[in-house]
Amino acid sequence: MKNKINIILFAAFFLCGAPYGAYAQVKGDRKAISIAAEIMVDKIRGGLLGQIIGNINGMPHEFKYFEVPGAIESYRPALPDGGITDDDTDFEWVYIYQMQKSRNAFIPYKDINALWTSRINRNIWCANRFARHLMDLGFQPPLTGNITLNPWAEFK
Repeated sequence: MKNKINIILFAAFFLCGAPYGAYAQVKGDRKAISIAAEIMVDKIRGGLLGQIIGNINGMPHEFKYFEVPGAIESYRPALPDGGITDDDTDFEWVYIYQMQKSRNAFIPYKDINALWTSRINRNIWCANRFARHLMDLGFQPPLTGNITLNPWAEFK
């Protein structure tokens, strides 16, 4: 099994390449703004909670309404089967917990690897799944997100 994964990684490495020219350059005037710390904390907290709540309540509807939008007139947010997460928000939960625990917003790469291997092991898709497999093979972040090793790295 490990040999098969190594062959796949070897093929991905040489077939995918690294399209460095694809990265966009930011152009134009940049202006600095000032914002109070408590307002920034409130905005960050609101954004994270919105993402997490939206993800948990939206999962039952994911990939269902391609041709016609789903009817939402009578929709009421509910979690009758409990809250289930996936890789859209699992990282946020794990990272926020670790940042609060360590009182440090910059989690070292070795700690990210340990967090992923101990806590992020199911409902992982695309680039995150491939990065997780790379960690099992001994690769460490940030290499696990490099397009040369992870062909899904630029998947949006």
